[in-house]
Amino acid sequence: MTVPVTPPVQPARAPEQSSALGWLPWTFLAVAAGLMAASGADALSRTGHSGGSPLFWLALALMIFPAAFRLCGARARPGERIATVVVVGIGLYAVKILRDPFGFTYGDEFAHLHNLQSILASGRLFGANSILPITPRYPGLEMVAALIARVAGMSPFAAGVTTVAAGRLLIMLALYVLYARLSGSERAAGVGALLYAATPNFIFWSAQFAYESLALPLAVVALFVTIRWAQERRPGMRWPWELAFATVAAAVVITHHVSAYVLVAFLFAVCLIHWRLHGRAGAPWLLAAGGAVLTIIWLALAAGGTVGYLSPVLTSALKQVIQTLARETPTRTLFANQGGEVTPPAEIIAAMGGIILLGLGLLVGVRLVWQQRWRNPLMVLLVLCGFVYVGTLPLRFVPAAWETVSRAGDFLFVGVGLTVALGIVWMLERGRNRRPLRRRLALAAAITIVFASGVIAGWPANERLAQPRRVTVGGRTLDPPAVVAAQWSGRTLGASQRVFAQDADARYFLTDALQPSFTGDFAPDVDYLLSAQTLTPAIRSMLRGYGVTLVVSDRRAISSDNLFGFFFDVGPPSLTPAVPARKFDAPGANVLYDGGDLIIYGVRGLW
Repeated sequence: MTVPVTPPVQPARAPEQSSALGWLPWTFLAVAAGLMAASGADALSRTGHSGGSPLFWLALALMIFPAAFRLCGARARPGERIATVVVVGIGLYAVKILRDPFGFTYGDEFAHLHNLQSILASGRLFGANSILPITPRYPGLEMVAALIARVAGMSPFAAGVTTVAAGRLLIMLALYVLYARLSGSERAAGVGALLYAATPNFIFWSAQFAYESLALPLAVVALFVTIRWAQERRPGMRWPWELAFATVAAAVVITHHVSAYVLVAFLFAVCLIHWRLHGRAGAPWLLAAGGAVLTIIWLALAAGGTVGYLSPVLTSALKQVIQTLARETPTRTLFANQGGEVTPPAEIIAAMGGIILLGLGLLVGVRLVWQQRWRNPLMVLLVLCGFVYVGTLPLRFVPAAWETVSRAGDFLFVGVGLTVALGIVWMLERGRNRRPLRRRLALAAAITIVFASGVIAGWPANERLAQPRRVTVGGRTLDPPAVVAAQWSGRTLGASQRVFAQDADARYFLTDALQPSFTGDFAPDVDYLLSAQTLTPAIRSMLRGYGVTLVVSDRRAISSDNLFGFFFDVGPPSLTPAVPARKFDAPGANVLYDGGDLIIYGVRGLW
């Protein structure tokens, strides 16, 4: 990419500089105050009290608004800007940790925790995972966590939290330096990196112990290395950047399949745009081809099942998009929370307002890029990503497509952050002599609303605050029923058992009992087995085919919930009919554990 560095957005006159620390101590104080408010909100929610939601929003406002106001100003030095976006990024990650301080509670986290446990126990990669069989084929996340656990003597949970924290630190730094290189403006870099936190998945889903939480930051680093490679003009001095790219790209490839595919597609798109703007010479064809080769080699040698894993998801999403357009299937209801709880009207208004503000920022940023005739291929592609992101928003109405679109937004928002930041800096500079304080306050407030909109769109209202994972009664600490049952099973029956169970229960048996567990409605259809009224020959055949020795029958409806099922069932319990469980009261099956609503049957005798 033989393209000159993009001209800076800032004026030629150097802005007055503040001290080295600037407002950084106050930023730390604001983030700390925000975390105190978040902790109070979680404590209220965990103990069944109201009032947590206002504290939650106060916490986020304390973290975002002061940082946005400072980053919109011209006086902060680059070091302060970098520190600010890092502190806010880590602070927002801490919000997720404060919600679940005792252990992992997201469905995918259990699968990756099991992989980490397997590596620590055996010292080998590519173990088996009955919940998500594809995940051991991409062990990059668990390799880092295992190294941290071994060197620092941490528990698997602590090592996993530390690994994701390192990923969060990496993505904030990588976004800042990438944006600074592309725009030539430290101001735009800081605002853009902060804006990326408005990604709907940023505060919760992208903070979980799962492979994208590390792979996406590494992919952003790879983009920065690509820019440095393109801007290297000294003869024969590109090879260090090529080596760096190969190292980072390989790390992405072994960590997450989708991140690797997106990175390769992104680089080839940059090459094509460069070809269109400047001709074939100078485009990063070598880097794009190298990334593609690494991806293909890993797919062929270690992760051949990836295609079979991803294709049903994509085909189902495409099929439902067509059916929705043809009005053959109902659309998904936006702002519908788990359990039928309704999103507050104020949050709906804030969410829609944030989307409008984001769209306006994109339009201003695109206009600026167009007027200044910036011809950096990566800049052009990131602007296009902003358009694509807006274009994908209607797909959130499609039930089978919304999750795919939501995850794609994590990648597309890299372009949104920079484009909107350019528009914000242009607005600040355009009126720098007319009420600058009001302008900064207004734009900082707009950034805060956009961030709130992302949180509202990304995570339902009744799932943002802590749930009771452990309770203290009479001086004793109690775990949820599924945890108790799984720990008993592992301690008493050993790791040689194979288990059929509901979604949440199966994950506890996988990680706490270390017993291979199966769940869901696809290969095998465990949901059918558990809900069937009678013990049919097909059920016996299924048990035999998977060598299942234990069936966990849990009447609590929460046990099938992949979000709430890892906590205590607060309030009057919602129970499923007892008839399906009674089919195992048959010759050849034994009740090994009876916890009332949760029963463990030994079913080896049934097959």
